[in-house]
Amino acid sequence: MMSTPRRQLIRSPRAPAHPDPQKQRQAQKVREHLERERATQARLMSRLKRVFHSLEKVQARIARMERTLTKLETP
Repeated sequence: MMSTPRRQLIRSPRAPAHPDPQKQRQAQKVREHLERERATQARLMSRLKRVFHSLEKVQARIARMERTLTKLETP
């Protein structure tokens, strides 16, 4: 049985670390690369969507032609 409440450690806030210029340059370089990659992805996704819908249309035309042929060839 505890008669006194537990004590809580109170720590002073850490002093802000001085930013390392080399790490900042590296982080900026990575950010720039990330932006380029995102732009590339957006461009490729729009192209992929166009191609995918074109493929769907071709598949629908083929299926329609196959159905027509099947109807024409059955007695």
